Amino acid sequence: MKQSIKYFILSSIVLVCLIPGCVSDYTPSGIEEVENLLVVEGSITGGETLIKLSRSVGLTADLDNSVWIENADVYIERSDNTRTERLEMVSPGEYRVEMEELSSELEYRLYIALDGKEYRSGFLAPLITPEMESLHYIKEGEGMPIYFCVNTHDPLNQSYYYRWTYEEYWEVWSTLFAAGEELEDGTILPYDLDTGNNIYYCWGNAASSTFILDSSLAMEGNRVRNKRLMERTPEDERFSVLYYIQVNQQILRKEAYGYFSNLQKNVEESSGLFAPMPTEVRGNIACESDPSLTMIGYIEVATTTTKERYVEREEGLYEPVSRSCMSYTMSQLMSMNPGMDEASLRRMYQYYYTDMNGNVYSLKSCLDCRTKANAGKNKPDFWPTDNL
Repeated sequence: MKQSIKYFILSSIVLVCLIPGCVSDYTPSGIEEVENLLVVEGSITGGETLIKLSRSVGLTADLDNSVWIENADVYIERSDNTRTERLEMVSPGEYRVEMEELSSELEYRLYIALDGKEYRSGFLAPLITPEMESLHYIKEGEGMPIYFCVNTHDPLNQSYYYRWTYEEYWEVWSTLFAAGEELEDGTILPYDLDTGNNIYYCWGNAASSTFILDSSLAMEGNRVRNKRLMERTPEDERFSVLYYIQVNQQILRKEAYGYFSNLQKNVEESSGLFAPMPTEVRGNIACESDPSLTMIGYIEVATTTTKERYVEREEGLYEPVSRSCMSYTMSQLMSMNPGMDEASLRRMYQYYYTDMNGNVYSLKSCLDCRTKANAGKNKPDFWPTDNL
């Protein structure tokens, strides 16, 4: 679950612009259309290291699974002439290895063998990322947005540049308990709160999908204070029962910070990483067997620190929107909707639940937790509640 770089800067290389005001059909001056470039994302860190490989496509190309690279041999090399085991491809284009703690006496780099060519990043000594001082939220009043923020600083003054990623998990409940679901053939599929066979308890998860960067260079005491990682609305249902967030922090070299800042600017201006790319965002990866090739990517070497917290409903972040969840017998529905036959009503009020009046019907949005906050029945292994 707690993957330190599971979603490194971009949750996937197929990134669409998430910044308000972004427009399509924009071509920044001084850049060229580039296609089929090797795109590398990830960083080398202690513990789980994830590297993603893909190919860039043009503005008019369709985005599908063909952009992911699945036939590469990927290794992490050390300056003592050793390398890790071959990274395992855990999903299309995503390669993983468990690293030992990074040694300050060694340098590390990425090696890729692909289609008869060899690629390497530059050797770098690991930066030691400091711990975050705090992970907290800010909500200034009722109806106001919720901001999750961090405070941090580097007491060793190794770097003034930071990058963050995060993962979120949440539990949601349906408004009413569905005792069963009426299937199309008229049979009833019963549900049970004591097992996972229900649609009352659900869980969701998400991860950061935009660049989160900052510098403490101009800040007093080399400290980052109240850095906003995300903004949520108070009616967001992920805060309705129990919410969890884990934030991963890495410090960056000035060159890495400049690379990611340039790449972020390009994404915002051209609505995606697969738009025309400026030559200055190439990064620190080169093709040794063909130096004329251009590629996109910067592999930083740094330890990762994490901080996590749970937020319970009682903390008051959640402000539910009023929702009508009335229940009806079939005879009531027939009398309320004289122009509809019973089959149509059963499709509209697909689920039923049992109360003191017997089997009654309500809307799917009231009875099915899977309609809330992009949730489903996949409960995280680490989740602290006993609900199933």
